[in-house]
Amino acid sequence: MEFSKEDSVYPYRITYDFECMFKYDDVPLRSENTEWRAKHIPVSVSLCSNVESFTEPKCFLSERHDTDATALIHSMIKYMLDIQEEASRLLHEKYSAVLDRLDMELCAVNHDSNKKLASFLKSLKAKFDRFLSEMTVVGFNSGKYDLNVIKKQLFGAFAALNKKVIFVVRKNNNYICIKTHNLKILDIVNYLAPGFSYAKYLKAFNCSVMKGYFPYEWLDSYDKLAETSLPPKSAFYSTLTKERVSATKRDLCERAGYHNAPKASPKRVR
Repeated sequence: MEFSKEDSVYPYRITYDFECMFKYDDVPLRSENTEWRAKHIPVSVSLCSNVESFTEPKCFLSERHDTDATALIHSMIKYMLDIQEEASRLLHEKYSAVLDRLDMELCAVNHDSNKKLASFLKSLKAKFDRFLSEMTVVGFNSGKYDLNVIKKQLFGAFAALNKKVIFVVRKNNNYICIKTHNLKILDIVNYLAPGFSYAKYLKAFNCSVMKGYFPYEWLDSYDKLAETSLPPKSAFYSTLTKERVSATKRDLCERAGYHNAPKASPKRVR
């Protein structure tokens, strides 16, 4: 059987990004080496995929009563698994002839006199089936930030959905990979040159969407999620980086908010 070069690469992926609310009260006391500025509470996650029927961005918002984002993360993982299931169906359909051929080869071989070949074919089919069933999930700088913010809820969601975590690869505080039978969660930053920014990443792949800007420190209550107008320019100031948003970047947010009206929210104008 012949395969094209593109068949060697898994064709589908899921991307995601979190936004958090900063809670400044009830933070741990400052230690000798660490100063706690705020608790990061996940309040929304946006997902998108190139799988047919799932190409429209999907945004999940946390409810006020979901104070630790458990329900939010559960919804995210369930949606990822829905995408993975559809991708697996499409790929098994595409490569049905290959799977049938492997079944024929397995039936034809004498399992008693040619155990080595039988074992090889059985292993090959299992590996190919896993390849068709394993969805790649990628984030940008997610290994250092997003996954650390949601790690408790993430592993809890996998357990609740009976999805066993096969292995975790972590370097210091950076999650390199989290692997289940159905999902392989990666951080694209680990495969880019050092210092390669998100803006450069989008430009390199000719993405029509530009990097957005979010007033992280402004979002400190669930009430602000209901606001439909863009926050003032001062809301985009970061006490961590001591940076302000430029007029050009603020105009970009204005245009994005106008484009998404009437359902604009701080998350949607990002």
